Amino acid sequence: VFNKGKVLAGLLDTKTLKNKKLKGYDFHRKKPILNYILDFFCHELFLAIEVDGITHDSEIQQVKDKIRQSEIEALGIKFLRFDDADIKTQMEAVLSEILSYMEEFEYSRRD
Repeated sequence: VFNKGKVLAGLLDTKTLKNKKLKGYDFHRKKPILNYILDFFCHELFLAIEVDGITHDSEIQQVKDKIRQSEIEALGIKFLRFDDADIKTQMEAVLSEILSYMEEFEYSRRD
């Protein structure tokens, strides 16, 4: 079965997150946290990036996603969520949001 979300997440991975291409941070693909699997996770930034495809459109799935996100955020992990269409059509905006988080994180860690 073709999973468009996985393909688009792979596009994000290949273009930007692999090999520390974004400010030298190391992102792991399909990282297990608690009883969940995150699309991308960066330990140094305490950052989860989720790419939501069509399977996340149902009301039931949205409730499950909120519960999942709340449980993981309770560990101090920040979530950035993107629609798979944004990865495909607005990659610059997606990257800008990720970079903005990185800059805020780095600024908050200054002495």
